[in-house]
Amino acid sequence: MGCNLPCWWGITPGKGTWEEVSSVFQNLGALPFDFGQHNETARFDLYIAVVPHSDFQPLQFAVFEKAGTIDRIDIRFALHSAPPNGYPPLDKAAERYSLQGLLLAAGPPTQVLLHAPSARSEPDAPWVYGLWLYFQDKAIAAYYEGEGISRVNDKVRICPAYERTHEVSLFLSDPGIPGTLEQITSGQSAIPEQIHEGTLVPLRQATTITEDEFHNLLASDPEACFEVSPTS
Repeated sequence: MGCNLPCWWGITPGKGTWEEVSSVFQNLGALPFDFGQHNETARFDLYIAVVPHSDFQPLQFAVFEKAGTIDRIDIRFALHSAPPNGYPPLDKAAERYSLQGLLLAAGPPTQVLLHAPSARSEPDAPWVYGLWLYFQDKAIAAYYEGEGISRVNDKVRICPAYERTHEVSLFLSDPGIPGTLEQITSGQSAIPEQIHEGTLVPLRQATTITEDEFHNLLASDPEACFEVSPTS
């Protein structure tokens, strides 16, 4: 928020410092802090209490520091939940990071992986899709999860409209350091295992559309849908 990704709240991965991170939280009423410098990358989880008087906070924030520089930022939004866990002002603020918003801002993704189960895992469980996007030149990865999913004959239709999205996670790294989706999300996802199991597959394996066509479809219409072969 406040600057273009991969910058977040004025903190740019690969350039940011503890002083800049502390400044963000001081603006929200926190005391100044500095967790020092570490020879190896260290993770620090920081919380912003956006829901008053609740142990559940739908905005989670982590920074990764090495040698005094913030080289990665992870953010997770839990969205569109009913009170007391939900917080409509956050839902509205996070809409700029909707799938359409990210595609408009970042352009076509380098890589798209999807999880499209053919049915609910349990009778009473929500039926959800998962979408991973990676923008290599910008060092941005994003994960979207929502209930905009249905069965159409032997295919699964995914409609990733923002109002049906329940999770948006962003992984922001230093664009000056080339990497892969697995590297930028290291320690935060089970992508290699899910690919091996067949529960997460590349876009072109599950459908006939390319990454460019995926971008053009979903950046132009927030209500767009696409059909894929179900994953395992």
